[in-house]
Amino acid sequence: MIVGTYVDSAVDKIRFDEWLPQAEAARINRRPSTKARDESYYRNLIVPTFGTMPLGSIQPIHVQRWIAELAEQEYAPATIRKAYQLLCRTFDAAVQSGVILRTPCRGVQLPANETAEMRFLSPPR
Repeated sequence: MIVGTYVDSAVDKIRFDEWLPQAEAARINRRPSTKARDESYYRNLIVPTFGTMPLGSIQPIHVQRWIAELAEQEYAPATIRKAYQLLCRTFDAAVQSGVILRTPCRGVQLPANETAEMRFLSPPR
């Protein structure tokens, strides 16, 4: 408490799926299509893994394992990155609100984005 790193243990036990609606309600300036996309990512990719876990119990290794599982299921790297961004945003809101001390998204490695080779047409000679 003296150094400012105390987090109430009752607050620390809030489940991810209980915190998510509060964090999402605080987001502003989103188009309906963005909101629908984000809800789909949460529902299909994030909540099945983290939903019942208390926020304070989720560690970077859990996030890294989740990334690896999505990659094994052959999700596109861009899809994995977007899901990770949403997960991080939710944890950042918890940190800012004093629910948890640190985000478990730190130090997580993501799959490389696949960049297709660009081909250009050249004018006929």
